[in-house]
Amino acid sequence: MANKKDQHNNPTADSLIEQKPKEIPDVIKDWNQKTSESYTKKGFEIPDRLDEEQRRFLKDVDTENFPVEKEVTHIFRIKAKDYSSKRQELKEYVYWWENWHGKDYLGRKVAPVASHVESKYMKQESEQVFERRQKLIGHNRSGQHEVHYVPFSKKTVDDIISRSTMDNKHEIKFYVKFPDGLRNGDYSYDQFTNFI
Repeated sequence: MANKKDQHNNPTADSLIEQKPKEIPDVIKDWNQKTSESYTKKGFEIPDRLDEEQRRFLKDVDTENFPVEKEVTHIFRIKAKDYSSKRQELKEYVYWWENWHGKDYLGRKVAPVASHVESKYMKQESEQVFERRQKLIGHNRSGQHEVHYVPFSKKTVDDIISRSTMDNKHEIKFYVKFPDGLRNGDYSYDQFTNFI
């Protein structure tokens, strides 16, 4: 049986987490959690499984002793509604998928985050609830819709590619997507950025 001294000299992962709050590395500090934030803003409870992989990764990964690697895998170009304008006209946006890789405090690989989505989210919709059709008593969740917030440009695509900490530009899949569905993923970088 370990004595108190041994326990102090051999802290568990949980005790290490309790001793010092984790610093999220710059490479993933601004990760997209806008769907969760949308639930919170509307006063709704966040579903347990929403952003589950990301939260687990950030809990398990040791960011002080090992680098976090972020791998951009897919970039999408899409025409979608601009919900910030009154007319909600179609505009071109870009969003992308990325994988996160890291290690725990013992140097073991932690379960990666696969296909994390950046620059789009599901905005929650609500409707008012009245008591006897007169007194407002709250709001119910009534649905959701997809919101894009990074306009497309060649410079933006280059910035996205530069966010990847892995040298994998030649492996990135490029997709052009229209309101009626997927066009294809066989575009080269030049075709994708110059497609009209």
